[in-house]
Amino acid sequence: RSNVLVLTDFSEKVHAALTYASAYARTSGGKITLLHVTNPEEGDRSIDLSELVEEYSGEVHCEWLLAKGDFLTEVSKAVEKADAALVVIGSQHLNTPELYKKSLARTLFKNLKGAYLLVQEEVEDVPFQQILLPVDFTDKPDCTQEWLDLFVPLFACEVHLVMPQVNESDLQETIELNRDKVVNILEARGITYHEYTVAGNDEYSQEIIAYGQKVGVDLIVINSARSPENLYILESHERSLILHARQIPVLVFNA
Repeated sequence: RSNVLVLTDFSEKVHAALTYASAYARTSGGKITLLHVTNPEEGDRSIDLSELVEEYSGEVHCEWLLAKGDFLTEVSKAVEKADAALVVIGSQHLNTPELYKKSLARTLFKNLKGAYLLVQEEVEDVPFQQILLPVDFTDKPDCTQEWLDLFVPLFACEVHLVMPQVNESDLQETIELNRDKVVNILEARGITYHEYTVAGNDEYSQEIIAYGQKVGVDLIVINSARSPENLYILESHERSLILHARQIPVLVFNA
């Protein structure tokens, strides 16, 4: 069983987050825990949480937590308490780089280990079957694609490997090495995969999104890199995916 933690600030996007969380928890046989971390100026939000839980508890076991304190600390404690394999965030505050820099989602991506599913648009069908994985020239030697364990046992997944168009031979060689690492993992697990190299006529992130929309992917996966300061780092095109892939949920995986 894989449990899901859903973070809410009571914006309208919480319904999109709960739609995805419910689809995942139903298949995994897990439960949903809805968490709100209050700020000092806020009143009691327990009634709001109870109403959300009641709305979705007909589909899957659902409960709630209300916390006060440091956001990262409270999320970390809630993940442990709920035994959550996946954290789902419904956000409407990531439309510009300025808003992204100030967002609590960015704080999570930067600091906490875990799997964070960012949902910005609600859809009717969320099978998690067509998954897009960008493969670039970033050196991530410790990346073993552990995110696969969240989806492959539960859904009939196919993975789309999308590579950038580059002219430099050393960058191309690194891309091929990274591609080979991923392919070896996928083939060892018997996972169907497709490969696509973008044309290079636009920004890499925009061409990733265009391909994803064309083939109808359900999810874009980003594996973060670790910095010497033990923070999780996203490349510029990965941050751009978070900003612009609004109709496709993005999974940020911090190993």
